[in-house]
Amino acid sequence: MYKNFKDIDNKVLKTASIVGIAGSISLIGNVASADSVTNLENNSIQHANGWSQESGKWYYYENNAKKTGWLQEDSKWYYLKSDGTMASNEWLSVNGTWYRFYQSGKMYSSEWFQDSDGFWYWMKSSGAMASNEWYQDAKGAWYWLKPSGKMASNEILDIDNVWYDFNKNGTYIKKDASSVAIVNECDYLNIRSGPSSDYDVVASVNPGNYLEILERGSNNWYKVEYANSVSGWVNSKYITPQGDYSNNTDQSSDAKVQKVIDVARKQIGKPYVWGAEGPNSFDCSGFTSYSYKQGANVTLPRVSRDQGNFGTAVSRSNLKPGDLVFFASNGSTINHVGLYLGNSEFIHSPRPGETVRIDKLTSSYYNNNYFSARRVIN
Repeated sequence: MYKNFKDIDNKVLKTASIVGIAGSISLIGNVASADSVTNLENNSIQHANGWSQESGKWYYYENNAKKTGWLQEDSKWYYLKSDGTMASNEWLSVNGTWYRFYQSGKMYSSEWFQDSDGFWYWMKSSGAMASNEWYQDAKGAWYWLKPSGKMASNEILDIDNVWYDFNKNGTYIKKDASSVAIVNECDYLNIRSGPSSDYDVVASVNPGNYLEILERGSNNWYKVEYANSVSGWVNSKYITPQGDYSNNTDQSSDAKVQKVIDVARKQIGKPYVWGAEGPNSFDCSGFTSYSYKQGANVTLPRVSRDQGNFGTAVSRSNLKPGDLVFFASNGSTINHVGLYLGNSEFIHSPRPGETVRIDKLTSSYYNNNYFSARRVIN
């Protein structure tokens, strides 16, 4: 069998020797070029087992017949279509499953493929395109492959009743349904630079797309973000929140915040354990996630740096009970989070060897390392 088929992209081939035997012609070797057989009578050709290039297309012969279906050579897989031609630089559906092939004919396997439009696909170890499923890479990162096979990116999706906000590179943070809204049926929705139709249009979004609600303004205008790249204001009559956004306002917000704080206080004295999410131990972001989930059924992103982008930004001078407060020991990267209680106090799970406790924002260490704050329930 021809052992250098991996080099066919270079089209460097050796023509098989042609030897006449008793008035017939046989091909010796694994490969024949089309030129070597062009002028021969078809009924006198004896094709050697192996690859043959004819009129620029590749075929594989077995017992003088073109092979069809799957072929494995040197631990690589190839596919010969119904007419015998090798699949090359194309998508191909085989028994309802999609596969992708290199120019050389080799099947993609356990690797990403990016098409000419910039969309990414994950080809599993079997070669099958991943579809409507999660994929975890060697570094532990998870990616969602949509039913079309395209990797989710720059979009918000509901997957098994959990909302995910995907970045351009396919990584994500979870979102509470109350912070997600769908664009209602219309020609298109204008996103404006300010909370009224007097402001300039910064982008337009088609119906059916999802937006993240960042802030509820006056006169039914909401500040939103689309595809992690465009933010501005829209009239709320053109969008439908996917959770009960109204319950995050007015008196009900106070009740929700109080429940979150009540849950948090009940954890005082429980030990810090890195990666722990409760109920017996916590790390810092596991503690705030647990408090919000148990107290208000709000799902926060898992790690503190992602929680630092959740909800609405608030200044230190406008802190209210229930706000998340963030710290950065290097002055630029969030590495700790706590829950503000009021009167400059916050509750948190500090570090290994310590337990959930209440500290002062005005204490020397936390005052010097204070970074930002976010309001989850408005």
